[in-house]
Amino acid sequence: MDRLKLVCHSRRCPRWVAPAPTKEDRQKQLSIIDFVKASTPEGRAELAPRVRDVMRTVWFMCVVNHGLTQSQTECMFEIGDVVFKQVSEEKLQYASKLEEDPTRIGHKPRQVSMTDNRVRDQHEQYAVHRAVFGRKKHPKALEPFLPELRTFAEHNHHEVLHHILRYILETRH
Repeated sequence: MDRLKLVCHSRRCPRWVAPAPTKEDRQKQLSIIDFVKASTPEGRAELAPRVRDVMRTVWFMCVVNHGLTQSQTECMFEIGDVVFKQVSEEKLQYASKLEEDPTRIGHKPRQVSMTDNRVRDQHEQYAVHRAVFGRKKHPKALEPFLPELRTFAEHNHHEVLHHILRYILETRH
């Protein structure tokens, strides 16, 4: 990927350690979409109906061979950890206004939503717009990493999302 110039300087962050693998066999539940196949017309023809079917049924997939190295992926996890480990009360200033703003940009704490069985969610996130700069301010601890976040967001927008949308469009005929 010539366009991707993600050089991670997050060594200023604590090293991210992946959690232990689950004992459950989740691979059977997760659709793997391999973008290596996207390099040929035959591969794209094979991927298009698979992506369409996954998006119609589960709305979630694991994309592999998307152009990021393992080191770049780990870098993003390290930067992501900054929001959850180095930012505390400051998160409240960046709370997303879910009722007013459907973009969900900002911090969403745990237990804001309820599941269908009336259980509070355990999902916490900090969402940014793909442009990263300009629309909103970010926690101070995250500011040094905004260039990496922008590069990562642009890569995912242009090199992953565009492909997925193209596959869905191709199967609408």
